[in-house]
Amino acid sequence: MARFRSALTWLDNNDPAWGVLGICGVAAQGNRLGWLYSTGLGRVLGSDFPIPQKARTLDEVLLVLRRTSGMRFDERLPGFHLYGTDICLEAEHRGFNNYVVPCFALHNSNGIRALPWAFWKAYLFARRKWYARLPVRSPCTVLSRIPLGAAKQVLNGAMAFTPRARKVGTRVTDPRVLFQQLLSEGRVQRMD
Repeated sequence: MARFRSALTWLDNNDPAWGVLGICGVAAQGNRLGWLYSTGLGRVLGSDFPIPQKARTLDEVLLVLRRTSGMRFDERLPGFHLYGTDICLEAEHRGFNNYVVPCFALHNSNGIRALPWAFWKAYLFARRKWYARLPVRSPCTVLSRIPLGAAKQVLNGAMAFTPRARKVGTRVTDPRVLFQQLLSEGRVQRMD
């Protein structure tokens, strides 16, 4: 929380026009930003960084909306996917900036072999809604006018259920134990 408060202070001093914050996302240039451990993927993603980084889209693992922005999540977006991308594009449309803040987190999730149909329904909705601003790279896919990459992801997802498919991770019962293990192995450092 101390690092989060420090990031908010930095933003108030350097970019009071921030709209949405997260801990994992994608910059306008397409590079990934953030620092977390995913139990679903079984690895650390990203690394520590000193100050908030401007992002185009954010992953839904953690989102903070600026209360005074007046933004709301679009209730028309079907399912529980791509709402981070959607709210970031809405913030950008309203003149706000989005940021990834330097706060490590443990994303305690089950891994998936393929993105579900509910994800692709949200993809189609977001693609229609933001068509004039495409392409847009989200943390999971690229929304584009000609969705060849999405088609490839769907096909790769179908292959994910073959006997030779990669294994996926699972949630842990006590994330504190996992965090201590990551510290002792030197895979993350304490952020004091």
